[in-house]
Amino acid sequence: YKCRTVTDKFHPTFDAKCRAYSYLIDADPLLTAAKEFNKDVRIEDIVSLMDSMLQEIQGEELDFFALSYGKVKTENTLCTLSRARAYVLQTADGQRAVGIELVGNRFLRRMVRILVATTIREALIMLDQDLFDTATARARLLAIVNTNNRTESAKAAPSNGLIFVGARFH
Repeated sequence: YKCRTVTDKFHPTFDAKCRAYSYLIDADPLLTAAKEFNKDVRIEDIVSLMDSMLQEIQGEELDFFALSYGKVKTENTLCTLSRARAYVLQTADGQRAVGIELVGNRFLRRMVRILVATTIREALIMLDQDLFDTATARARLLAIVNTNNRTESAKAAPSNGLIFVGARFH
């Protein structure tokens, strides 16, 4: 790690060029919820759908107003996610969890938690409709983002599980 002196004009929120978040979800309750729709589903099936959705919103500047909360205090709600992935992992105590990684140039208020909750909701809806098609999954989350309508997104996921990984300033 390098430390350096900054001017009085430096602001950690506005001067960050990139931020990274992770969100960890216990796999068992998610799998239990999914089995209500499809008893043969595996956690890998759910995560595959989630990952497909997240990849579709990665790499281009999008208006994330639909996945924000409260009064917008910035000039616009455009964000670019350079990384958006979901995967299954094993914790140190041997439990399975779902990890979601998000790296972007900025995040709106509660955007990470709303994005996580909406992605999970859409994956469960697909399971209920017996849609395991990742091509269909790819379009679902992007369609919600493009509506610019907050009523299309889910309520924010709980804050436990959310991890601020870091920020880059150069």
